[in-house]
Amino acid sequence: MDENPTSVRSRGSDFTAAGLKQTLSHLFPQLDDHWARPLKNYAQTVYHIVGHRSGCPTRDEAMVFLQKCVERAALRAGADVQEAKQSAQQLAAAPVIQTGPHCHLLIEPDAFYSHLFSLLGLNANGLQWHICYSASTVKFIERPRKGPGWLLLEGEPLNVFGLPETPDGFLQRLRF
Repeated sequence: MDENPTSVRSRGSDFTAAGLKQTLSHLFPQLDDHWARPLKNYAQTVYHIVGHRSGCPTRDEAMVFLQKCVERAALRAGADVQEAKQSAQQLAAAPVIQTGPHCHLLIEPDAFYSHLFSLLGLNANGLQWHICYSASTVKFIERPRKGPGWLLLEGEPLNVFGLPETPDGFLQRLRF
C-alpha cells in the first residue's frame, strides 16, 4: 500500500493532493480562494439553497407530490404530524436530497464522510431534516471479498452479514 495517503496512482502516473488542487484551480479559477477554508464553510455553501420557485405547473405539482411522499416517510419513521409537515416544508424551502453513496454500510468511509458532510451543511444552515434516497443497481454478484456486505476492517475484509460465498464469487441468494 502507498505510504503517502495524499497521492493516487492512475495509469502509471502519480498525483498528489497539491497537484490535483492546482489542476482544479486551473480549470475552475474561482476555487482558488476556497482551498484554505474549513470544510464546514464548503458544506454550508453547498446546502445554502434558495427555496423552490419554478413557476412551472408541472414542476410545482411534482414538488407537492414529493412533499407528500417525504411527509409520509417521516410519519412511518416515527415523526409526529407536526414534525412530518416540517420535513415537507424544509424540502420546499431547501430542496436538497442526498443520493448515494450507493451500496455502502454507514460505517464505511465513503458513506460515513458523505453523510457527515451533509450533516455539516444542514447544521450550518439551520436545517433539521437529512433527506436521503438510497438505491442500488447492484446485483448480488461480487468480486471475491468486495462489494455490498463486505467491510474492510484493519486491512482485512469482513463479511458483515455472514452470507456464504460460492467459489466463483457469486453470493447465494437470500430466501425469505
